[in-house]
Amino acid sequence: MIKVAVISDTHWSTWNLQDPLVRALDSLLSEGEFDQIWHAGDVTGSEVLEKLDSFGPVVCVKGNCDRFLYRQLPHSVAEELEQVKVGMIHGWDLPLDHVSTVKSRFATDIDIIIHGHTHQRRFQELGGDHPTTIINPGSVSSPRGGETPGYGVLVIDGDKWSYQSHSFSN
Repeated sequence: MIKVAVISDTHWSTWNLQDPLVRALDSLLSEGEFDQIWHAGDVTGSEVLEKLDSFGPVVCVKGNCDRFLYRQLPHSVAEELEQVKVGMIHGWDLPLDHVSTVKSRFATDIDIIIHGHTHQRRFQELGGDHPTTIINPGSVSSPRGGETPGYGVLVIDGDKWSYQSHSFSN
């Protein structure tokens, strides 16, 4: 079984524990017993990426605001976790409301696609020859559309998985 913290759009240049949202994420990652952290881009600060890495293995893609990390981070990733194929892309260069375009960026047998950029949560199941679920955890630091700061938890056990969206109080 693998437990993954799914975050996006932190937009922090430093890991400032005076910020209540930084403190909340710090506590979550310290106490959450996650096997991995997946960040869907717009980290914006190398200090933040280094701090995330101190909590465990980090998979991160570059977002449109990651200019200082641009050469370090891949545009997209796809990995098999247990028996579930998970892809991730920030999404700044995609029409995110056009799901077939989002899905076309990955192999046809992808099970889950994680993206960021919109700062709004998303959980959308797509049918077809190979069902795919598109997930956006929302933004840790600056949610939009009346949402609260948030994150997700993805649990994978063999070929089964579950996802839950959570809010930080600010």
